Amino acid sequence: MTDSLQGRYRLESKISSKGSFGDIWLATDSLLDRPVAIKCPKATDDPILRERFLVEARMLARLNHPNITQIYDAFLDEDEGTLYLVIEYVGGKDLAEIIGAGTLLPLDIALEITMGVLRALSYAHEQGVVHRDVKPANVMIADDVKLTDFGLASLRSILQRGTGFLAGTPAYMAPEQVEGRAIDGRTDLYALGVLMFEVLTSGRLPFEFTDKEDVLEAHLHADPPPVSQLAPTVPPGLEEVIMRLLAKNPEDRYPSAEVVMDALDNVHVGPRLVTHPDQLSPFVAGPPIIAPRQFFGRERELKRIFGLWQRFPLQHVALLGPKRSGKTSLLHHLKTITLAEPAELRPGQQTDWLPEPERYQWVFVDFQDVRMTRRKRLLRHLLTSLDMPVPRPCDLDSFMDVFSQHLHRPTVIL
Repeated sequence: MTDSLQGRYRLESKISSKGSFGDIWLATDSLLDRPVAIKCPKATDDPILRERFLVEARMLARLNHPNITQIYDAFLDEDEGTLYLVIEYVGGKDLAEIIGAGTLLPLDIALEITMGVLRALSYAHEQGVVHRDVKPANVMIADDVKLTDFGLASLRSILQRGTGFLAGTPAYMAPEQVEGRAIDGRTDLYALGVLMFEVLTSGRLPFEFTDKEDVLEAHLHADPPPVSQLAPTVPPGLEEVIMRLLAKNPEDRYPSAEVVMDALDNVHVGPRLVTHPDQLSPFVAGPPIIAPRQFFGRERELKRIFGLWQRFPLQHVALLGPKRSGKTSLLHHLKTITLAEPAELRPGQQTDWLPEPERYQWVFVDFQDVRMTRRKRLLRHLLTSLDMPVPRPCDLDSFMDVFSQHLHRPTVIL
């Protein structure tokens, strides 16, 4: 390993030696005191290939998005002809591990993960970057959804030029990728369709063959089975999205990741699991406390918040604190304590924080749901939760017009 790399990064343990990109190490950046992953591609003695590799790595390093693992640094060992990439380290599990464990993800969780991947693809495609290898093993589930190995398939293809290397993983490759034709963002969307098929069918692939050539041939000519044949509970609207993503002709797929997100916004997948404390989203360390009797303390904060809400107009309140300090539980409690039945309360538990609570209406917005980070989806959620008509298009101006006409009760948005 090059001296400049050893001088800054302390190797801790090998994460993997199975990747086609070479060994992967967990290391510590001694300067910034943070964990990183170091990927060690196979060596090359061709100076032109090394230069092309570094040019591509510089371009990928400019990608900066919360749903994309970032390339921090690159080193070249001149003596060995080896290139090292220093990449953001993401803990948690990859989606392939979750599926491989036989976990059937609930529809709303599967949709959250898909939207995270789509946000990453939308940003990258706008920058002119195609992933080329979207698959569950490259989707990390930690505090957020992270799409990893962005563009590394193209880097591998540079280093392995002339070896018959095909950039991508056969089970997820679009027909144009199989045939070596020009690719664009729609190629990644095809792979996403395969990924969604796999997630919703507990690990089944559209084309399952032991021979790689048979898999590639199926991508070119065979029709995938209907998702509902393997997973009858998948809504028809979601199945339609997947089948369009798997169209052989790129022109028949969605034109962009943004359009796919719009289509998924219109798919009804039932109630979100955060309303059921016994079932957890992978992004939450524990369930928020919803039942009033389970919530203890915080009387001082409750008094201050409800005091602000008794003024006119209703006041904004910000709850700040570290992770798992009870912020979400307090938000749920603010609503439930005013509407709780006596049998749900602890002895002596105060419920009269807010005079005439029946006058108020409440809306809960969970920004851990990536759909809520898109303004159009958020505005629609607010109107639907308040039983107000949803205009089309639902932009900020039309939203405010509806609010001004229909909002007649004090409303608290949590």
